[in-house]
Amino acid sequence: MLNLTQPMAGKAVEVSQMIQEMGLVYGQGKTFLASSQAAILDHGEVAELGRVSGAVLRCTPRLYAETDERRMFDVGVSSLAKELNALRQEAPRFYRVDAVVTSGGLRVAEIESIPAGLGYMSSVYEAAASAGIIGADHVPDYAGLFVSAVGMGHPVVGIAVCADRCHYRRDSEVFAQNCLAKGHEMVMVDPHGVVMNGRSDLPLVDGKPMAVHVRAGAYRYSDVPAADEVGLIECWRSGANIHPPLQTIFWSKAEMASLWKPELQEWWRGLIGGDLDVAHRIFPQTAYLDGRVEPEHIPDLGTWERVGNFDRRGFKNWVIKGSTGISGGRAMDFGSHDIVIGAAGNMDTAGWRDAVQSSLNMLAAGSGLRIIQGFSNPIKIQMHTIANKLLSTEQTIGQLRPLARIYYAIIDGESRFMGGSLNCRNSLVVHGASDAVLAPIILG
Repeated sequence: MLNLTQPMAGKAVEVSQMIQEMGLVYGQGKTFLASSQAAILDHGEVAELGRVSGAVLRCTPRLYAETDERRMFDVGVSSLAKELNALRQEAPRFYRVDAVVTSGGLRVAEIESIPAGLGYMSSVYEAAASAGIIGADHVPDYAGLFVSAVGMGHPVVGIAVCADRCHYRRDSEVFAQNCLAKGHEMVMVDPHGVVMNGRSDLPLVDGKPMAVHVRAGAYRYSDVPAADEVGLIECWRSGANIHPPLQTIFWSKAEMASLWKPELQEWWRGLIGGDLDVAHRIFPQTAYLDGRVEPEHIPDLGTWERVGNFDRRGFKNWVIKGSTGISGGRAMDFGSHDIVIGAAGNMDTAGWRDAVQSSLNMLAAGSGLRIIQGFSNPIKIQMHTIANKLLSTEQTIGQLRPLARIYYAIIDGESRFMGGSLNCRNSLVVHGASDAVLAPIILG
């Protein structure tokens, strides 16, 4: 049972102080708790998650083909990325879930997706476990959030959350712990594609290793900035094992939303039978926005210069996050990097505009999407939810998750709203606490 009411001596204070010194949102005036133990899932829970997640994922091609979600997900997607989506169904896979352990039991936030944490946790895993894990450190600015493991044979990662919510988020330590416990040999690749532990038998594309083999069937990927869709397809065709598996263009949040849609209950029941009841228990209700229609209450976006004026237009506590990860629409990238953190509520107009410009400068002009990620009070919006192609779309009044993602594409030099994720008013809190900084820490 999780114990978030008895923080480990000194850890919570240390985390709170570091967050405060870094000026992160919610760094001031909040009490953070550190769990004294990780959330350990028993074999039955893991088996159930694997079975149900697999059943849902295997239905992805039909769900994509038989509903209207393609309207959004095909926007700006190259034909090579679509080919990756087809290849994905045959690729080896490792089921990894983002699970939130609540007082009501385990709830799944995402399946088979790689959060930013997977990248920046790597250096901590490597130091704590003396083994190469998960590529490069994408977010060096977060290094101060980690405290050293003492006498640990393997890393145990916890989350510091705000005391008035106390939800615990399980993260990608599952993958690292399982690999280490089974004695897998991890192959380390640095950000430039150089194999760091002497292996030279990796498949090469344009002279660069494009994937990494790990013994005994554990899969992982190499974080090579020069990689592109062509290279990844060729790598897959060469028989290389890849982790994470080739990501579906039809994202898991939309899959989960469809599990709860009344009009699709019979459709799902016919495909996965009784596992639908289990899915209803472990997958929270959610909704995915139709990216073709802009909500009334979101300010009109023309250029990024206009985004720079948002500090007085309802986005006072939001941050700018530049991403080249899978969230950014590039099929071969996983994780997030080039992140600019700035609490707009504490900035004047010029400071907010500078933060926007800094984020843009980090990324090549016009490449991928940009994410505006909120850590503030939820913003209520009215939006069309995605409906089955045989049905009309329906209006949903909901609120953006406090840790929501709103996607803007850069098209012809202008930013366009491309959708986001929202929680319906009666839905469960996912991805951790609704009022928290998800600050990974090592529990010694």
